[in-house]
Amino acid sequence: MYKFLKTLVNLAILVFYRKITINNRERTLSNGPLIIAANHPNTLMDPLLISAFLKQRVGFVAKATLFSNGFLKWFFKQLHMIPIRRAVDGDDPTAQAENKKAFQKCYEYLTNKGTILIFPEGNSFHEMKLRPLKTGAARIALEFEALNNFEKGTKILPIALNYSEPALFKKDIILNFGEAINISDYKELYISNPKDAVKQLTEDLKIRLESIIILTEHIEQEILYKQIHDLYKKRLEIRLKEEGEDISDFSIAKEIANAIVYHEANHPEKYQLIKTKIDKFSSLIKKLKVHTNIIEKNKTFKVTLIRKIITPFYLIIGFPLYVFGLITNYIPYIIPSKVVKLITDEMEYKASIMMVTGLFIFPLIYFGEIYFVNNYTNLSFWYLILFSILLPVSGFYTLHYYNFIGEVKSLFFINTFLKENEKIHSTLINSREEISILLDTTSKEYRAYLTKQKQII
Repeated sequence: MYKFLKTLVNLAILVFYRKITINNRERTLSNGPLIIAANHPNTLMDPLLISAFLKQRVGFVAKATLFSNGFLKWFFKQLHMIPIRRAVDGDDPTAQAENKKAFQKCYEYLTNKGTILIFPEGNSFHEMKLRPLKTGAARIALEFEALNNFEKGTKILPIALNYSEPALFKKDIILNFGEAINISDYKELYISNPKDAVKQLTEDLKIRLESIIILTEHIEQEILYKQIHDLYKKRLEIRLKEEGEDISDFSIAKEIANAIVYHEANHPEKYQLIKTKIDKFSSLIKKLKVHTNIIEKNKTFKVTLIRKIITPFYLIIGFPLYVFGLITNYIPYIIPSKVVKLITDEMEYKASIMMVTGLFIFPLIYFGEIYFVNNYTNLSFWYLILFSILLPVSGFYTLHYYNFIGEVKSLFFINTFLKENEKIHSTLINSREEISILLDTTSKEYRAYLTKQKQII
């Protein structure tokens, strides 16, 4: 059952996300005893994603409140989830005994050279931050090794999940594998003082996780990060490439976030200036309903001419497939979002519920449509096969076509309204360029600070 569900989840993940980037995959460990410790921004989606990209079977430590009814208890058991009672879940006279069983189950996984997944933050929120870590992962690892004279070779592997938009469909995710921690390194400290060993291991795990997560300190910084990332990423990428620096998505995102944190702490006036200018620019962009990438100083005559010639043909030629995809995919596409609204108001559960619902709804609706066409039309066998193939293909194409229409509308707006209102157009262009130059200066100051810190070290 586990392998079957994992195959389905892998397929659903590839469909649900637009781009999945995996960094340092060579650090993956397939042989235990192994504890994977990860940040937890997206509830049920987090364990599904991590298990999808690991070869071995994984046991999950999960909060006991998820096992609220018979079906969920059975389903989570198939996924090898281990319920554990947290202090925040309320008083329960059986909690201590149940948690003892949970720890014993973890020891069984580790004894058999298995892998267990733990989220040491203990709870899940859509935040670009690492909340204080609970000591459970460290305790399990150290106590298991202590029971076996520190001869089992247990490791803790940090993994970081960085979502562009945790709750939304067709967004990006960066999965980072950190450097594994050898529990045997804490043997002497544990023998002399177990509590200090647990505390030190938890702190070391925190440091390694922080190095592979895109972090901000509060919601204002997080909003500013997303605005700057949208507005400035491509320009920063070009500059760093010219300087021979790392231009991976994670490195650029991490630098933007770190620079924001640094400047608020050390140059608050400049931080406020950037925030004020970007907020003003973003408000105008939102009011005009255009994307920041549409506003550029100039387009070459050749590019403009090609776009004017190709776009109408593409819209006309692609329209029939768009209509077909809209008719055949609208119902399975809309049902997951309706299910989410019925089940929960918590944003942290939205993505996982939508994906799991879609995993069952899309095949079911497709089967119904194939059955209907087969029984109520005269299509030949090969045309029926073609129809079946077109169902998912047209679904993806419909999303692409819909987004393309949005871009065309923005371009049309730029070429009509803004050209007729040169003052607004000029304001947008100048404002964006002014912000970009300010961010260039800010970025260089932050990199100079990093260089100075490395020299001191």
